[in-house]
Amino acid sequence: MFKVMLVDDEELIMESLKTTLPWKSLNCYVTGTATSGVEALELYEELKPDIIVTDIKMPDMSGIEFLKRISSKRSTDEVIVLSGFDEFEYVRDALHFKAFQYLLKPIDRDEFFTVIKKAITEIEAKVKIQKSTLKQLALDLIFQEDIKDINLVTEYPSYTLMITDKDKIGTIEEIHTKDEFVYIYPLGNEQKIYVSGGLSSREKIENIAMTYLEDKLVSTVAIGPTVNELKEITQSYECAIHYLSKKEFIDKPLITEGIFKEYQKNESETVNALREAKKYVETHYDQPLTIEVVANRFGFNGSYLSTLYKKVHKITFSEHLKTVRINQACRLLAETNKPAYEIANLVGYEDQRYFSQVFKKVLHVTPSEYRRKYSNS
Repeated sequence: MFKVMLVDDEELIMESLKTTLPWKSLNCYVTGTATSGVEALELYEELKPDIIVTDIKMPDMSGIEFLKRISSKRSTDEVIVLSGFDEFEYVRDALHFKAFQYLLKPIDRDEFFTVIKKAITEIEAKVKIQKSTLKQLALDLIFQEDIKDINLVTEYPSYTLMITDKDKIGTIEEIHTKDEFVYIYPLGNEQKIYVSGGLSSREKIENIAMTYLEDKLVSTVAIGPTVNELKEITQSYECAIHYLSKKEFIDKPLITEGIFKEYQKNESETVNALREAKKYVETHYDQPLTIEVVANRFGFNGSYLSTLYKKVHKITFSEHLKTVRINQACRLLAETNKPAYEIANLVGYEDQRYFSQVFKKVLHVTPSEYRRKYSNS
């Protein structure tokens, strides 16, 4: 609904303005009234109305002065000036400060109704343009494009960005009001960026995230730090995309700055343990090693170590162990005269036949063929 603010120092006229129009039928409601220019300025800041109806003559400040004071803060609202003076100077000054219409008292109900409808149409058109412009500006800022019009009015108190992964959500209606907005940008690869602006931008984004996760519409959500200026949104994006890149290590559906910092505290310790586990494989390959044996030694769950091992070392535990054993077998075949069954035992294979099968599968030659080709003796 459109918020209407009425400004007039005469109580009878104020009451008449409230009851003259069927505001609800116009999708409007009177959100506040003021009886002076000073009071009107305070209310304007607080309420951020869409339509202001103001008298031109007030005891402390004229309607023209009120218009002048709010001119730099206006974006899509419209001001209708009421006056008992049909004088060119008043009309000129009102229009100079972007009044939508100048109406003479006594107010004609039908004319007033028509003017309000036209004002609403104009507001909707301006909101549509502003939404399109602001949405594009936010996108350009996210990806640090060359910004031509950074002076666009963006007076939302905070901005929050999130990225969803494996996003199964179809078309969603975006939000754009004076108080808040939520814009959506498809990233491709089943990912989307959501940008929220407003007093409760973070709460809004977190509520969306929790709803999507509870309904299993997304697999993972990364929320970047909230920023106070739209031009800082790229920082939030870079953080969110970095959080998302660590999703398999963090193993939580919702990744925020706090959760990421907690992960960072544990990351170095975990990575060091995985490096030690890799060294252990490379020095104890001759023993009957399994993922469970190594996991128990370094304080991991077997399946968890298996997952982390591949992510950190870019090779599975079993493939790494097999590679180390076959490399050592190659060295022994080339540098010694030890029989194949002994070499099999020395690199961790109890069964010579199985050792030969693995060897041939990896190198496409048998151990004896390898020895004939590469033996130093």
